[in-house]
Amino acid sequence: MLEGIWNPLHKKHLMGTLLTDWEATGKPDWSPEETSMRQEALAAANTACDESVRAWTQRENVIMTTYLQGRLDLPHPPNFIKEILIGEHRAMLEDMHEAYFNAVLTAVVPATVKMTRNAAHAMIFRELFIANTDKNTGHAMMRALQRDVKRLRFDGVQTLSVTFYSRTAADRWQEKALRLQKAVIVLRNTQRHGNEDGTGQYTPAQLEIQYAIRVFGGETMGLAVLARMFARVSDAKVLDVEYAREQRTEIYDNRYHTIRFAQRECPVALKGVSRIRMGDQDIIIHHFQQNLRKPCSRCLSQRHGTVKCSVAFSKLAGMQAKATRILDGVVEQAHVAPRREYQVESVAQLVEMLKRTMPTQSQGVQLLPAYNDQPQNGAAGQDAHVVGATSTTRVKQHDAHDAREATVEYDEEEFKLKEPKKSKAAKAKERKTKRDAGTGKAGLTLSGAGSSGQRDSKQAALRTNSSQVTKSTTNKGRLSTPRPTNVPNKRFEKFQRTEALGRYGVLADSDSEDGESNGMDVDE
Repeated sequence: MLEGIWNPLHKKHLMGTLLTDWEATGKPDWSPEETSMRQEALAAANTACDESVRAWTQRENVIMTTYLQGRLDLPHPPNFIKEILIGEHRAMLEDMHEAYFNAVLTAVVPATVKMTRNAAHAMIFRELFIANTDKNTGHAMMRALQRDVKRLRFDGVQTLSVTFYSRTAADRWQEKALRLQKAVIVLRNTQRHGNEDGTGQYTPAQLEIQYAIRVFGGETMGLAVLARMFARVSDAKVLDVEYAREQRTEIYDNRYHTIRFAQRECPVALKGVSRIRMGDQDIIIHHFQQNLRKPCSRCLSQRHGTVKCSVAFSKLAGMQAKATRILDGVVEQAHVAPRREYQVESVAQLVEMLKRTMPTQSQGVQLLPAYNDQPQNGAAGQDAHVVGATSTTRVKQHDAHDAREATVEYDEEEFKLKEPKKSKAAKAKERKTKRDAGTGKAGLTLSGAGSSGQRDSKQAALRTNSSQVTKSTTNKGRLSTPRPTNVPNKRFEKFQRTEALGRYGVLADSDSEDGESNGMDVDE
């Protein structure tokens, strides 16, 4: 679990999580009366139609009031409400439990973690299990996590939300560190009330999950002007601005300013934007919470760096225009006040001086999309050649697309009919047979060309025979290769199977551990 971790703070968090006695932590400290109430509340109950509900008993009244007062820890409302309340009232109680009784902790996921936005709960838990366990350690911790967690959700940006069944369960995991792939995440309480969004004070943990960008090339403008400009053009509240805070070994490129907004999602005006052009000055925007590297300096793509760029020259101008916005309006430059004006005797004098020297409000500033109207390389002949080649390629692509569409068959309901896999395999086998037959004829032709041709044919035959020895074909004519063993997935399946023993008899008798499946199939 500690392999590959060089940060001492991360090691300390991980060691504290590992050394926790999860077997003792998971045992609840309930009184006999609370245990009896829980058993009655979680017992199976009938579901009544609205006109068939019954009157509640005195015991159910006591359990219900104890639950609503927060003194009875339940994963969901008592089951007997299905018999005593109408359907809409039951739904309102479920919403109440989701809003007030469930507890949510969040963790900041670095950009190095590769995970999709719609990743299912089981897929995220599998990633956590593989990263935090080996053959001997971590199983008790993951067993406690699976017992306490109700839902795992990744927003696709940088926040992993972990919903617990109760605040008591969430308190056990607060400030605990876990591995996610090769990164270290820490579960923290960042809950805010609905009326506090975009206002009030933010804790360091809450500030960390707000959306932020890094701006390169704005050194001459100053941080105050950048903050004012982005607040105007993004239509979002700028929560915090600062220079680079990295120190020592964390510094890679600290020539940027950080702009942090009072929201978790990227402002609409800045989505997909990598460059803002202000006259003859350009500033580069790095969405660092989603992308590890700065935008490509060649095509301005946020998904790869300059070294990995493979965009064709004919498409560069279009790609650059797509990621570029032009600033329409005048931005007033601000200058730092003289040093003597900052030598004040009180905070009140400092605030008064800052108000007096604050940059003026920029009026009518907005971002406009860029268009690809300029000829490439400044040469009309070359530009016409590129356009002509592109249009010809498009015509060929359209012809090929029309030919493919003509061969597609449709059923009565206008659904496409795809060829079965067996017929595809048969056709592949037929093509392989023809290819082998053609190779044999070529070998016969070469054999009459002298001693050198005979040697070449013998060597080809030896290579063919050796390949046939090392590779075997299946009954469908396809080459069968040994499947790679996936030990982490095996451990995860064994862990889940052990958890299911005693709960589901079908899974207890399953032979999935000895089968061919090496993964957990989850439909997304």
